[in-house]
Amino acid sequence: MIRFFLFLCVVIIIWSCNSSKEIVTSNNTIISRYTPTQINPQFVVYHDQDSSSIVYFKLTSEELLYAKKESSSLYKSKVSINYKLIESYEKPNLVDKGVLFVVDTISPENPHEIVGSFRVNAEAGNAYVLTIIAEDSYKKSVSLSDIIIDKKSTLSSQNFIVRESSGKVKFDSFYRNEPLYITFNATARKNLTVRYYSRDFSLAAPPFSVISVKPFDFKSDSIYTIEKSKNNFEFSPNKKGLYLIQADTIQRKGLCIINSSNPQFPTHNSAQEIIEPLRFITTKKEF
Repeated sequence: MIRFFLFLCVVIIIWSCNSSKEIVTSNNTIISRYTPTQINPQFVVYHDQDSSSIVYFKLTSEELLYAKKESSSLYKSKVSINYKLIESYEKPNLVDKGVLFVVDTISPENPHEIVGSFRVNAEAGNAYVLTIIAEDSYKKSVSLSDIIIDKKSTLSSQNFIVRESSGKVKFDSFYRNEPLYITFNATARKNLTVRYYSRDFSLAAPPFSVISVKPFDFKSDSIYTIEKSKNNFEFSPNKKGLYLIQADTIQRKGLCIINSSNPQFPTHNSAQEIIEPLRFITTKKEF
């Protein structure tokens, strides 16, 4: 009974988050495609220069509120992105700050991604904290993100940028059956080392449980190199597992790519997949 109730709650939440409607306000502005979903921008940091870094962002049109004047046929969304770079949480001296506005006028009836970028003044050899506040100006939905900018290491994942075959920047670490194109900021580098790990990770334990976590075994199942072609490294992980791409194998740092063997991962595509994560917030008996 409890399991059925939890499933019903999930279904209701999903239905409510995807419902849309049109509202006419008193100032003759028509608001279209209203959804209570919070905006969830994604960010990727790439250290392409010693004195600054580039921050890529991605918004999804389905999470935004589009509006138009009654006399116009053009719908648009507007998102403000405020960012602040400080030295650290303990030493919050301001290093850089700025704001940009992202306006999308493409039809909201055709779901699409909105991708852009901005620069922050981050010097090599230092670490920073980047705080980003993104707000949907029409829906008043706010997202807060804190990102550690690590320019102390020249081997971390932020020294790599991954693109799809279309040239689009990739904002997650999951492989989806198409070649990936990796750029490493040390342009003179001609090859990279790939460590492959065949691992089956168990479901995360609920927060109220007491368990002994087994440390990750960094001994790879196989190791090989990929060669540079033109300006990037083409990479197609052909087996399920975790791949660590490194410029230097002495340190445990690099770019992580995951092949889950499910092209839709980590999204949910069935009722069963929605139920399984509930184990994290329920007792064994309840589940």
